Amino acid sequence: MSKSSERLPYNKAEEEARAIKIMAEQTALNEGSLLGSKNRHFERSSQNLDEIREENPELADRLIQTAINAGELKEKNGLELFSLFEKVEDEVLRQMEKRYQSGESELKRKYPFNAQEFIIDFEKQMRSDERIARAFKGKEDLLDENMEFLKQQTPYLIKVLESYSE
Repeated sequence: MSKSSERLPYNKAEEEARAIKIMAEQTALNEGSLLGSKNRHFERSSQNLDEIREENPELADRLIQTAINAGELKEKNGLELFSLFEKVEDEVLRQMEKRYQSGESELKRKYPFNAQEFIIDFEKQMRSDERIARAFKGKEDLLDENMEFLKQQTPYLIKVLESYSE
């Protein structure tokens, strides 16, 4: 019996099912599917998770927990606010990545050697975005929760940036 076909305890299976549902919904949203997630989104999410589990079970567990946490945060934010936050996050990361790849800035010299500075710079850029400031006015606790979630994911972002320095 391969690792991916082993039976999971009920609570793990329930968590995995929730994570796959969340990942499938996000995939459908990313594709612009107006009708929501379809079987192919669920199948792809499940297959991706199985492949990851075969290679790195710890990473699969981390992905499941991250998806569940993101789903809970999405519910707290509401779709519109969550989508805006994701859009700005993506823009900020792309800007930082471009600066890093081009070597135009001190980013290439600083990072990945100083992860803490990367996190501070990333959070500062997110919080200073006018759209974020407007959307989260009066909802600062929710913004803090969103930022904390991102900071938990930052070590993985830094690993991506490190790959450019090799």
